[in-house]
Amino acid sequence: MIALVTALALCMVACQHENKAVSQPTQTAAAANNAPATNGAGIKPPKKAWELDNLKGNVKKITENRYHASEKDGKVVQGSKLQEENDLSNTYNEKGNIIENIRSDFKTKKIIKQVYIYNDQDLLVETKVFEITKNFTTSEKLKTRYELKYNDQGLNTETRTIFNDTLREITTAVFDKKGNKTQEDKKKPDTDELFAHSVYGYDDYGNVIETQNFDKKNTLFNKGMFSFNQKGQQTEEIWEYPQQKATITKKIYYDANGNINKLDNKIQGNNPKGDTLQEFKYEFDDKGNWIKQIMILNGKVEGMSLRTIEYFD
Repeated sequence: MIALVTALALCMVACQHENKAVSQPTQTAAAANNAPATNGAGIKPPKKAWELDNLKGNVKKITENRYHASEKDGKVVQGSKLQEENDLSNTYNEKGNIIENIRSDFKTKKIIKQVYIYNDQDLLVETKVFEITKNFTTSEKLKTRYELKYNDQGLNTETRTIFNDTLREITTAVFDKKGNKTQEDKKKPDTDELFAHSVYGYDDYGNVIETQNFDKKNTLFNKGMFSFNQKGQQTEEIWEYPQQKATITKKIYYDANGNINKLDNKIQGNNPKGDTLQEFKYEFDDKGNWIKQIMILNGKVEGMSLRTIEYFD
């Protein structure tokens, strides 16, 4: 259980740097929440990546690098770069959709590139995942493809996962009349065996407030509960792991610009280790997007992220 809890706690630390627009290769239920308009069937369309990533202006590309940092004489001092490659880059089209994500894994030293393809209705229909290798030359190898299918209401009802040119997984989804995804099943294509099952619950505003994930024996693996403020920002996330008898709670706080400025992570269980308090301080460009982020872990300055942002205008 210690290994599981530790991994989850470290994920919480890393998640601050993840972009919501690339957190899943499919059109997720969360992406459709709180959208400002509806289509002809009364279903809210997915949010654009600009909005999901809390970006202001017509952003073309973001490149992010992370550094060690410390505090000396009351000032934050930038240290060495965590790795040689860029930690993250996102490229968007003029409609606000993400079209490419490149990220470097600090632990595995691998570079992963995701390419996103849309149809004429701006719906994501395919995601290609490449593994980039750099030796004397640079090579790309296509590892995984996600093919998405939609119903007449523009809802993602099926996703096919193809790994190394072999169909490995078929995910089907069920939606309610409001367009909220209420159920998701994952099956193996050769045997039609169900190996994972999820159900979702919503509040009156279309926010996902509960997720239950089951394994192939229909045993509850974990349960997630989520809270939101009046702005639609997620303020709390609780995950219960009944088999490991562990509970992980994350409280989320925001600044006036909608950026996360504090994460309070706590773990409860037989071996409650890994509680962390992360605080974030920012500097912004003239568009209101952050270009410098200082990360303070348990009261101590630990890291710094710098972003270069290109705009269409």
